[in-house]
Amino acid sequence: MTMPARQPTLRRVGRPEGEIAVADYPGAEPAIVVMHGFPDRRTINEPLAMALTSRRVLLFDFLGYGDSDKPIGHPYGAASCEEDLDAVVSALTEGPVVIVGHDASGPTAINWARRNPARTDHLVLLNCYYHQTSSLRFPEWIALFTDPATRALTSDIASDQGLLSLGFLWQGAQFAKAESAPTGRSSTADQARPRKPRGLAAFPLRALRRFVGLSPRKIRIGVRLLREMVRWRFVPTSEQVGWIKQFTDTPSTTEAFLRWTGDAQRNVASNTARIDSLRSFERPVTIVFGQRDPYMPAAAAHDIAALFPTSRLHLFDAGHWVQLELPEQVAELVGAPPPSSGRV
Repeated sequence: MTMPARQPTLRRVGRPEGEIAVADYPGAEPAIVVMHGFPDRRTINEPLAMALTSRRVLLFDFLGYGDSDKPIGHPYGAASCEEDLDAVVSALTEGPVVIVGHDASGPTAINWARRNPARTDHLVLLNCYYHQTSSLRFPEWIALFTDPATRALTSDIASDQGLLSLGFLWQGAQFAKAESAPTGRSSTADQARPRKPRGLAAFPLRALRRFVGLSPRKIRIGVRLLREMVRWRFVPTSEQVGWIKQFTDTPSTTEAFLRWTGDAQRNVASNTARIDSLRSFERPVTIVFGQRDPYMPAAAAHDIAALFPTSRLHLFDAGHWVQLELPEQVAELVGAPPPSSGRV
């Protein structure tokens, strides 16, 4: 199905530390504010914005990512992300808004809504995490950077743009490996899922070479990575190449990424300590997860749903980026009137 093109107005929202880039799609209120995960950028959510044809949608890049400013020395982390969201909502909306969080912006969405229930029309959570549970599992490349014991190693890796980019590509191949595993059932979503190209011709080899360089060590690593990518039919999209390129641009996203991952474990611990406060959160909550996600699976969706008295859970045969794979289905849930109280 071809969705009609929507042209947003590009805006800049100022914070003392820098400006936040926002794409403002016109439509009916209440506005829907959709946040990206890390290390994504706002453009990952454009298909969802296109599918929300009649609604006002705001997509923004957190400071340090995409087209937003990347101030050196800024304390990128959970508090900064909430301040970015608050700045966008305060500057560009009036009245309650729909807050949509995905991946690492799930905690941002939950904590902002918890502090601002009167400004929250509806809270929507897509494949994300929040607190310490048996289902919590960061992707391997991310987990390496969140571990304080590996800080010296990851600092050295981060100083080499080629190795850092290779790591992100390897992680993408791991997502593809798990998400391509057969589910044992046929579904409309399976039939609608676009087939990935086969063979080396489908791979952006020039972009890969530009990222990793041509040293013998990197060539060996790159060949091993390429074999994994071919085996699991992982073809980086232009969007994925774009967000990896953030780390080779000047200014770079690397500092924001390092500070966010360095804060991740503390953030999870803080969230775990405040879960009792969510029992009284009475605004509508919709949780939408792709079941093929190997890191934030259906079990994680159930764990998050159990935190709220008004949550409704929807599981799709999709991967981590459910809003990218199934934008129309997700848009129906995001744009629908908030559900009544009660858990489903």
